[in-house]
Amino acid sequence: MKRNKSLAWILVLTLMLGIVLSACGGGGASTGGAPAGRPDSAPSEPQGAAPVENTGETYVIRMGCATVLPSHPNQFMEEFKAALESKSDQFVVELYPANQLGSNTQMIQGLQNGTVQCVILPVGFFTPIAPIMNVLDLPGLVPDSEMQYEMLNNSEVGESFRTEIAKQGMTPLSYLYCVEKELLLNRSISSIGDMKGLKIRSFDSEVAQNEIVAYGASPVSMSTGDLALALQQNAVDGCLNDVTLYDPMKLYEKAPYVIKAPGNPTSNCIMFSNELLDRLPDDLRRLLEETVVEVRESVYTYTHTYIQECYDHMVAEGCTIVELSGEALAEFNEAAVAGTHAPFLSSMPDAQPLYDMVVDYVEAHTA
Repeated sequence: MKRNKSLAWILVLTLMLGIVLSACGGGGASTGGAPAGRPDSAPSEPQGAAPVENTGETYVIRMGCATVLPSHPNQFMEEFKAALESKSDQFVVELYPANQLGSNTQMIQGLQNGTVQCVILPVGFFTPIAPIMNVLDLPGLVPDSEMQYEMLNNSEVGESFRTEIAKQGMTPLSYLYCVEKELLLNRSISSIGDMKGLKIRSFDSEVAQNEIVAYGASPVSMSTGDLALALQQNAVDGCLNDVTLYDPMKLYEKAPYVIKAPGNPTSNCIMFSNELLDRLPDDLRRLLEETVVEVRESVYTYTHTYIQECYDHMVAEGCTIVELSGEALAEFNEAAVAGTHAPFLSSMPDAQPLYDMVVDYVEAHTA
């Protein structure tokens, strides 16, 4: 009798052990298949789970510029951060607008020593480090901003500049569209003669400073972050840039006249540190460069709308837009070309081949 009871308990325990093993996935023929009742194509994963963690190196990109939203350099930075981080969790993009990383000069030095990975500034600010970029700021060389945008981003000319500039520890991956440069002044003028004796904030470049001198004014170098105070204190009478700088920084409150001259194109350069680019694996570098182009094209459309909004807003705030006569504009252009082209090429003869490439491009694309 006792033996029968013992056998009964053994049978019960065996059945219970079988149930436990089956529930735990052990003891059966299946080796990693889906649980019963779920198709193999539907893995068990909580809804909204994060992607599989990437165990590779994380690359931090500290991006700086001198302006604030809604300026197009800032719009580029915001869109670039969102786009690149959505494509790879190996990138972390940190944004530093309004000279938070230092003056324009300090940000560019950061590119060279690897403490800053990307800076977006007008080409004129890079010329002390990469003098060849003076060619891109020569007034009267390229007729308008549309042509300059296409030339720098979609031609062999842009590739040639990229190769030369990369020798200085930084590489221009693209250029943003910019409206032509116009004077912002604390007074109205009607001719180049009215510029005599005025103090005009200028880029640090030889070309930019010579251009101001050619107009009869005195160039004053300073970082963008110091400009508003300089205008308020009459340390300068105005500056030569474009409305996408003047409007968001409210510079028109201190200098309420936009003079539609001289009208020379410029470009904001999206400059990356070679220290970052050189240590990126090929696939990540390709992803980064493709994202720069993708976002640049998106911001191109944004910029055209934004430029008109800047004009409209400034006028609504009491700014006066001054249109000069054709004769006055011709005087500005002639003075600028005479005062900048020959002196620059004389001081930097090595720039002649790239200068000639630009001339040939303009001739080939001018109707």
